This record gives sequence, C-alpha cells and structure tokens, in this order.
Amino acid sequence: MRGNTATAAASLTGLILALSACTAQSGENADEGSPVVYYTDYPVFDTPADLSSASDLVVEGIITGSEVQELDILAPPEEGLSAEEDPGLGAPDAPDEVLLVYTVHRVEVTSVLAGEAEVGQSIEVKTLGGTLDGVVYAEDDPAELDRGAPQVLFLSGEADGGTPFSLVSSTQGAYTLESDGSLEPVSVQNPVVISEDEAAEIFDLE
Repeated sequence: MRGNTATAAASLTGLILALSACTAQSGENADEGSPVVYYTDYPVFDTPADLSSASDLVVEGIITGSEVQELDILAPPEEGLSAEEDPGLGAPDAPDEVLLVYTVHRVEVTSVLAGEAEVGQSIEVKTLGGTLDGVVYAEDDPAELDRGAPQVLFLSGEADGGTPFSLVSSTQGAYTLESDGSLEPVSVQNPVVISEDEAAEIFDLE
C-alpha cells in the first residue's frame, strides 16, 4: 500500500522525532514533578486516500491492555550499504541506541480493512509517552486511544518487524466506525472525515 514518497516521508518523520526528542529533558535530569515532553512532527494527510496509502495496515480493534516501555528507535543499518551510501556507518559519534518511552497497547483485531492481519489476532501498537519509574513522559500532541472502545487504526510497520506498529500520525491515525459506515476522527484536530462511500472505495468494501 505504501509508495516510495510515503516511505520517504515516514523516514523523515522518524528522524525529526528522534532529533526533537533529544532536545527534551531526559528522565535523569528532569525536575521532580516536571514531565518530559517529546516534540514531534508528523506528515499531514489531506485526503482519505493519502492516509490510506501511507498505511501498511488498517484494522478495527479493541485495546485489551497497555504497558509502558523504553524502546530503541534507532533503525539497524541496512545490509550491503557502503560508508558512502550510509555516512552513519562507523561514525565515531554515532549512538548505539536511541531510547524513548512509549505506551505499548495490545490490540485485538476485530476487522481487517487493509494489509495483512487476522481477525482475533493480537497486535502491538505503540504511542509516544507514558509514566515510567515515576517520571511522566508526554508527547506535545498525544494520540487519543480509548481502552475497550473499538477504533479503526491506520498503522505503519511490519507484523514480523520485531517492534510494535505505530500510528501513521498521532492526530490522524485513529478513527471510530460509525453506524452509517463512515469513519469519524478520534482527535478533534483531525479534519479528515471519511464518508461511507470513500471508505468503501478505499478499502474495497462491499
């Protein structure tokens, strides 16, 4: 589903996220009682088709549990690349890991709209932030997910990639499926409502 342009945008987003997070206070240096804030910059999707094409998996699911974890967001070097193709290879100041705090949600899939998954399967979806060791980590524009409420999630990642899926955007990655077949944004900051006809066309629904 994802094209080259979308992939490049997602890679750039990850880079911006990593750099922005590095400017936030670290948990060790944070003032007591002060949250550590991650500043992020996601792509903005203007149409339902743009949102769908940027997603590797679109499912309706229910959050059954959550756990706050530190995750390494530093992607491993791509095999076969030379130092000229990847300047980070062998750089003396290159970090071994970049740890950020995420809430990892277990999501039971109730419907698969696009991508590879099975109804009844449990997948993991991570959202930035959470409380770990008494320190509150927060995204400047956090994702809004409700435990126990069915939601349609637009996700990036791979089921066998070893890391949880991510929302393609903290504000545009979650919807609720309405009784009329339309998809209503969970976040009030998401202007893209997906009508019944648009949903049927995008996801080839009958």
